[in-house]
Amino acid sequence: IPANVTLKSISVGSNYACGVGTNNKVYCWGSNVYGQLGNGESSNNYYNTPVAVSDGEIPPTTKLLSVSAGAVTTCATGSDGEVYCWGSNSGGMLGNGTSGGVSVTPVLVSQGSVPAPVSLVSVVNGTTASCALGNDGNSYCWGQGYLLGNNNNFTIQSSPAPVTQTSSGVFNSIVTTSLGVICGINNSGAAYCWGSASAQGQLGNGTTNTSGIPVAVLPGQVPIGTTFTSIAAGYATCGIGTNYFAYCWGDNLSGSIGNNTTTNSSTAVAVCSPTGC
Repeated sequence: IPANVTLKSISVGSNYACGVGTNNKVYCWGSNVYGQLGNGESSNNYYNTPVAVSDGEIPPTTKLLSVSAGAVTTCATGSDGEVYCWGSNSGGMLGNGTSGGVSVTPVLVSQGSVPAPVSLVSVVNGTTASCALGNDGNSYCWGQGYLLGNNNNFTIQSSPAPVTQTSSGVFNSIVTTSLGVICGINNSGAAYCWGSASAQGQLGNGTTNTSGIPVAVLPGQVPIGTTFTSIAAGYATCGIGTNYFAYCWGDNLSGSIGNNTTTNSSTAVAVCSPTGC
């Protein structure tokens, strides 16, 4: 990282991390077994200091605005409204119309089913699929599995296709969890999730079932009239409400939900305040 550059955002993946610099370049460090650091080689398995991501198919005039580090695939959004990915292409994770192998430098994600006027403004990487949010409020995913969000669960989708909207409407943000779940907030402040809920209820819809399309997170302990302004996801997913309180759901084995228990919850529960629950 050049001496006059600082990192303005960081994304942590599985055994590696990447950050966007104030020069609009991306720098990564950690495991590079699958070329997920994007620096043009994968012979060195680990880097314990940041390396610069190569340009690859990124045009010289394009600035990188955000980055998402996944399991073994990394993607970034460009100022040109495109998404660029590098690393493992298992199950079509690079989104460039191919499947298999790796790319040690960024490749352009194909247009796929994204309408020509639509720009992709953010991207997240799940365990088996990646999803990008368009400026039309629709999400577009590629890869394989329940994370595609269109019930195309077991077919490789190597270029972007729209997530089924159901009742979710348009999204203004999307996030991913480490347990194979993707969630988003719509323009009304309601949270929706899709993917593999396993036994911990990470979809937040009151069940432990998987869902190949978005399902609404149940209010649970969220007061009537309170909506979500932001959410972040890990083993548990947590959101900040318009009342400035936090609510979580999912895996609580290590107390991730913050309600002074270790009991999983498939609906949103209130995080305890510093003075008690």
